[in-house]
Amino acid sequence: MKKHTIQLITAIITVMIIAVSIVMIVHADTSMPTFALSTASGEAGEEVSLTLSLLDNPGITALSVQISYSEDDLELVSITNSGLFEDTISTSKLTANPITISWYATDSENKNDSGELAVLTFRIKDEI
Repeated sequence: MKKHTIQLITAIITVMIIAVSIVMIVHADTSMPTFALSTASGEAGEEVSLTLSLLDNPGITALSVQISYSEDDLELVSITNSGLFEDTISTSKLTANPITISWYATDSENKNDSGELAVLTFRIKDEI
């Protein structure tokens, strides 16, 4: 009798573990935000602006993006916060390559806004 009770309890616990695992898998949010960088063209000596956008944001509390570029061809002039979030973005020095753009929610709340995050302005270096 005792052996059957232990087997029944073991079977119930096993079913409960499987059920919990299935619920966790079904409810896990596997979507990821997408970062997009616009394109631009110009002539030597001109400045061009590229927009960094955050798309399909399922809800985040922090981000960090690195963007590298050819220092032989471009000089980073500025990085401008586009105001997507209430808290401002942080950026690396303009001389850094790759550039780091980061942000965190000071209230620790998930933010699900999507849109323009920053504008990067480059000067196209003169041809040699």
